[in-house]
Amino acid sequence: MGPTGNEPKKSRAILAAVQLPGISDVEHQASLSELERLCNTLGFVVIGRVTQKRKSIATGTILGEGKLKELAAWTGGTGVVQGFRKAGSERDEDDEDELSPSDRNE
Repeated sequence: MGPTGNEPKKSRAILAAVQLPGISDVEHQASLSELERLCNTLGFVVIGRVTQKRKSIATGTILGEGKLKELAAWTGGTGVVQGFRKAGSERDEDDEDELSPSDRNE
């Protein structure tokens, strides 16, 4: 409950992001800040960030093993990960209905 006892407790979220080559530190931080604002708009309270610099996105996982363990150490929160698509892939407009409100793809 909130301070007055009437407001529901907000869901917590942890932002997870990968900084790929060609993305500056400033761009990376700006993107994370935008994602945090989106989470706040959706009613989440961001309680942490897990970020990693990688040369590419590995098949089957976004973060490496060590960062996954770091993320697992945070308990009780929701992970929010920026979506990645292969270059040249296009999204079908009908797919938009299948996304939950906390999914974010550019």
